[in-house]
Amino acid sequence: MNEIKAFIRVECLENVLETLYAHPEFPGITISEVFGYGHSDSARSESDLLRVHMLKLECIATDAISNEVVQMIGQAARTGGAGDGRISVHRLQQVVKIGTGKAVREESE
Repeated sequence: MNEIKAFIRVECLENVLETLYAHPEFPGITISEVFGYGHSDSARSESDLLRVHMLKLECIATDAISNEVVQMIGQAARTGGAGDGRISVHRLQQVVKIGTGKAVREESE
């Protein structure tokens, strides 16, 4: 299983959600409003840092659909401009459901 984190533009959220919810195996998502600092193409010093308002999307996906989820987010959030965001994928050693205390297993195991 993998944790997928994506930082996207606020205005891309609806498009990303529509795309993900259309996938029959998509498990769900957590959305957080975040602020960060980054450089524009012309900014080169600390005084030129720009405050950026974005959304952080997080989900846990099986190995079978992780690459597909990454592609779906990327395509739905891409505007073609600088500052479209980032997606990272992190391998999870263990996932446990709090309500049952049981480990979540990959469907193929």
